[in-house]
This record gives sequence, C-alpha cells and structure tokens, in this order.
Amino acid sequence: MKKNSSMKRLISPRIGFHYFEDTAHYTNHDLTVWLPKLTQLQAKWIILRSDSSRAIPEQFLNGLTSSGIAPIVHMSLPLPNTPAAKDVKAILEAYARWGVRQVILFDKPNSVQAWSGSGWSQQDLVERFIGKFLPLALAVAQAGMTPVFPPLQPGGNYWDLTFLKQALQSIIRRGYSNLVRQMSLAAYAYTFNHELDWGMGGQSKWPKSKPYSRGEDSQDQCGFFNFEWLKNAAATIAGREMPVVLLGAGIKEPGVAYSPEIHAEVVQNILERLN
Repeated sequence: MKKNSSMKRLISPRIGFHYFEDTAHYTNHDLTVWLPKLTQLQAKWIILRSDSSRAIPEQFLNGLTSSGIAPIVHMSLPLPNTPAAKDVKAILEAYARWGVRQVILFDKPNSVQAWSGSGWSQQDLVERFIGKFLPLALAVAQAGMTPVFPPLQPGGNYWDLTFLKQALQSIIRRGYSNLVRQMSLAAYAYTFNHELDWGMGGQSKWPKSKPYSRGEDSQDQCGFFNFEWLKNAAATIAGREMPVVLLGAGIKEPGVAYSPEIHAEVVQNILERLN
C-alpha cells in the first residue's frame, strides 16, 4: 500500500487495520517495526487480539495511543467453557487505564466452529451464549469501556440476523436495556466474491431474502454491506442505530485469497466508498 500513491490519497479517517491473529507480537521491537508503518498509513484504530490470561503490554498500547491510534481489543473466548468475569476483571481494568475504549467479546458465536461439539448441539444456543456474554459485557462497561457484540459469520450455521435479534431481546428481557444502549456491534465485511454493492440497502430493499433462501432476483447480507443488515436488525430490537466496527474488509472470506493485484483493487474500491 505504501507504493500506491492513489491509494494513499484515499486513506479515510475511519480506516483501521487488523494486527496479527495471535498474541505473540507485542514486544518493543514489534512496536518499533509496525508503529511507523501504521502512522504512515494514517491508521485511526487497530484490532488487537487478547486472551483472557495475559494482558497486552502497557507499553505497546501506550505507543499506539500516543500516536493517535485507538486500540480495539478482540477477546476471542472459547464456548461454552468461557472464563468467568471475575477472572478477567483485572485485565479489563488495566486496559481501561491504558487507553482502550472498545472490547470485542467472542468471535462468530453463530458458527459451529466457535463451540465445542456438545456445546453447539444443546438447545437454547442464543440464551446460553448470552449467559456467557452478559457478565463479561457488564465487566467491560463497569471498567469504563464499550462492550462490542461479537462479529457473526454472515449467514452462518445459525442465521446471523436471527441470532442478533434474539441475543438483544435476551439482554433486554434480563433487565439490561441500559447495557444495550452502551453497546456497539462488530461485523465481518467479507465480499464472498460479490460486487461491493451486493446487499446494499438491507432487508427493506431486498424483502424476498429469507434465512438460507435469497429468493429470485434478490440479494442478501453475505457481502460487504452485511453491516447494514445487522444495524437494521438491531434497530428493530434496540430502538436505535448501533455503531458498527467493520472487520475483514477487503477479503472474500477466511482461507480464500485474492491475487495481490485484485486485492489491491478491492481495497481501493472500499476506500473510495468510505470517502
């Protein structure tokens, strides 16, 4: 990206980046290598993976925040054997002190891969997920940060729009509507090899789209505009438009890669749209 001058001109103030998909690159050397590149790309936020047993080092987070880059922590926790809120409280409070403002909890809980075999097969999947999510989300909010509802697999083994609606209904029914008002959403902006405007306009524009059935001459949420469908679905339950963090923008889906030339073109098109 550094060599593409037209792309550099298109960098949006809303643009951020994923860091490594592990927790092994948080040394001072890593910061020295990557911070200048992120600064040159005018990154405004960055997704950092965190586990529940060890915090991202303070000096790494301070290096980002002092350069105007907001760290968004993604804790991809196991299901159903999720750590208790009390066990991660100290880490969350440390993150709040060190400048983290948003924490994404879990990853693709509507996908069978996110659960153990027995955990997925039991009844009341959404209710059981909220039983794990809610204490942690409350701990994030109590530490002064924004809890971010996890990114769902577009479509997914459990239909993503249905999962989100039922999850928000469960939180409200349990008496935590104030928490819903504080939350944000995360969404995977995979293209699934569609044009970037696939699904634009959401359910209201594509009313024939049903779970696992698009309908003739219709489109669905399995594309870059997945976030619009999620925002609209959430608004029907929460009564407000929830902010969304887009993840995975510019790739087809995990494990499926574009050629470098096509990838650069897709990313440039996304930047043009965001501007």
